[in-house]
Amino acid sequence: MQPVAQYLKSLDSRLKLAILIVCDTGLLTACVFASYWLRLSQIEIPAFERLHLFLVGPLIGVCALYVGKVYYSVSRSYSARTEWRIMQTQAAVPFLWAFFLVVFGMEGFPRSVLLVNWSLSVLALIGWRRLMAKMLSTALPVIRQVDPSPVIIFGAKDTGIRLFETLIEEGKLKPVAFADDDPELIGRRVSGLKVIRTEDIGGLVAQENVGTLLVAKPELSRRARRALVDLLQPLHLEVRIVPDLADVASGQSRLSEMRPIRIQDLLGRDPVPPRQNLLDEAVKDQCVLITGAGGSIGSEIVRQVSINQPKQIILVESSEYNLFEIHREIEQKIVRESWGLTIHAVLGSVSDQNFMKRVFARWKVDIVFHAAAYKHVTMVEQNPGPAIYNNVLGTLYCAQSARDAKVKRFVLISTDKAVNPTSLMGATKRVSELVVQAMARQENQTVFTMVRFGNVLGSSGSVVPLFTEQIERGGPVTVTHPDVVRY
Repeated sequence: MQPVAQYLKSLDSRLKLAILIVCDTGLLTACVFASYWLRLSQIEIPAFERLHLFLVGPLIGVCALYVGKVYYSVSRSYSARTEWRIMQTQAAVPFLWAFFLVVFGMEGFPRSVLLVNWSLSVLALIGWRRLMAKMLSTALPVIRQVDPSPVIIFGAKDTGIRLFETLIEEGKLKPVAFADDDPELIGRRVSGLKVIRTEDIGGLVAQENVGTLLVAKPELSRRARRALVDLLQPLHLEVRIVPDLADVASGQSRLSEMRPIRIQDLLGRDPVPPRQNLLDEAVKDQCVLITGAGGSIGSEIVRQVSINQPKQIILVESSEYNLFEIHREIEQKIVRESWGLTIHAVLGSVSDQNFMKRVFARWKVDIVFHAAAYKHVTMVEQNPGPAIYNNVLGTLYCAQSARDAKVKRFVLISTDKAVNPTSLMGATKRVSELVVQAMARQENQTVFTMVRFGNVLGSSGSVVPLFTEQIERGGPVTVTHPDVVRY
């Protein structure tokens, strides 16, 4: 039994779901025939033309289980909460089945069979789940951690309960309590654990030697997250956040794959969502070329473009490593999501005019996002020649090649430092803007536009990754002197 249990545990979550659905369908179908036997003391073998009347009940039952989220957790963590969900979801089946029979004709179909079938279905579904939970719990203790680490789950509603069940199943972490800021939940017991106030976390941390708090409350605002982190800071707790539930449902992530809290989670403002109609107009079914595709801004443009159904993406990058990383990341998403998208990685510099001409001659490009540039102020100051060549001439060569290839749209990614520039980097970006403006005044089929970015959170060489690296090394953290000149 143990090899079978280990094999089942190792299966992909979507394959596990498929196995459960097939088993439930077979079980519910058997319950239909058993209901006939109990009601009429004989096994009913329906004629082919009436077979759909028999099979619609099990199909409705499985759909009800799925809609009722019973399949979110069917494992060793099986609980009374799952049994209650099964009874709730199956209660609707007799009524929906009866409606179907009325519409399509129920001659010779005893109505009492519906009630008998409901009782059998609930007992069978609960019974086989209890049996499987018992068998798996017996067979799998050897692959559990001997001493799972104690954790507290913040969020005692649906997501937190699902996380609790998943952690119990995997056995690597041991939930010792729920914490929540909802007054209606505080003091209650959820899945056998007490729900404590946020302010009481410190006492439990010392008592249970807790080292990690798992945030399982998707509706928690950024301001509330920041307040929570501030409150927990003296406790030296590791704070981790559950993945997006949409990623869990699609199989991209597992609920137990918590990520560390990021600076974006603590911002005092919510992100502004893009307008989907504009994204569709710009990139859907288009061939998109992105220069500087491996950089901080370029790579994020690649990610956002890729999820909006372009036909092709051409990645142009001078750094072999950065090009490899972003190409591999998008290739994996294409395979995982079954996107109808082709992606091409092109290694080269935008300051090579012949190279850019060859790129545009090879592919029928519809839109260009020109993000390739040297952006670090200090490096540009120390290396003015290469910076001017790359930022200014690179923009000119790319824009000219786009114009000659009759590209529909060319977008320059510029910076706020191009406004009244006080540094060489800002000056080169301002000149590149003037180049694009001059190209736009010429009569051609390409629409030339530009956008100025402000400070990009977490970009390479910026303060956030620098501070993070210094903190991980144990310090010291270097802070700029207030009298230093700001470029």
